[in-house]
Amino acid sequence: MTTIPQPLTPAKELANNNAARFPNESAEYRPARTALLAEEIELRRHIERVAQQRRALPPGGVVPKTYQFIGEHGSVTFADLFGDKQTLAV
Repeated sequence: MTTIPQPLTPAKELANNNAARFPNESAEYRPARTALLAEEIELRRHIERVAQQRRALPPGGVVPKTYQFIGEHGSVTFADLFGDKQTLAV
C-alpha cells in the first residue's frame, strides 16, 4: 500500500492560523512573531528534507584496513564498535 503524500500547508498560512497569544503583546510584536514562526516552520521543513537526503545516501567508502581499538573489554575492530548498528556516534 503506497501512501500519496499530501501537499504541505504553506508555512505562512500555518503561522497566521496560530491562535497562541501572549498577554500585553504590542502592535508590532504579533506580525513580527508570525513572520518568525513561518520562517521557523520553513527551517524545520528544510532540516527534514536534508535529513531525507542523508538517509538516502548510498553506502560510503570501504575501510581498507582492520583498525584495532582498545575498548573497555580489550581489543576491538572498527566494525565491532558498530555492533548490530549501521551508524556509530562518538
